[in-house]
Amino acid sequence: MDKEFSAAGTKERLLGAACSVFSEKGYEKATIAEICKKADANIASVNYHYKNKEELYNEVWRYAHQATISAYPVDAGVTPSSSPEERLYAFVLAMLKRILGKGETSMFMRLMVKEMAEPSALLHNMIDNTIVPNAMQLSDIIRELLGGKATERQVVMCRLSIASQYVIFCFNQPVRKRLFGREELAEQEINDLAKHITNFCIAGIESMKDNEVENA
Repeated sequence: MDKEFSAAGTKERLLGAACSVFSEKGYEKATIAEICKKADANIASVNYHYKNKEELYNEVWRYAHQATISAYPVDAGVTPSSSPEERLYAFVLAMLKRILGKGETSMFMRLMVKEMAEPSALLHNMIDNTIVPNAMQLSDIIRELLGGKATERQVVMCRLSIASQYVIFCFNQPVRKRLFGREELAEQEINDLAKHITNFCIAGIESMKDNEVENA
């Protein structure tokens, strides 16, 4: 029993250490040796529990993604029968909390930022499994807001515009500190920011109804 508990502890320590090292250095620059040192484990334990570096990285993404979506689901406080405006607010609020949160709940966003800046060969698979499902949910909300005559181009353009307003907070800790006097925002400030983004986007979507903007 003690041996089984020890093995489970080693696996968890490796996963925690890998989350930290991969989010700081990215896939290519992170080393198994550094992860093992941080986890107080030997290299053989990585081979035993995760087979190799690639599988460990995949598991880190799965773990971090599950932690953040469990803590901040995009449909928190709403139902399928809620208005698209309410569902858009819930979606934006969840994304901001994922980005601006602390600890494990923000680990996924830090991993994503590092992966986008220094892409590994695993990027496309990770996008398909973690980012695309959220994009599809947001697209469904946008279609309702635009109405029955919405074109796919309108939906995509709106989705990019909405996402850009919360994704920017992944990259601008120094700007946040300059604007707000600190990098961390209070819960009410995050709620207010989500309301502002939602209202701003709804106004933009309203202006697009039945009025596709032509390329210049």
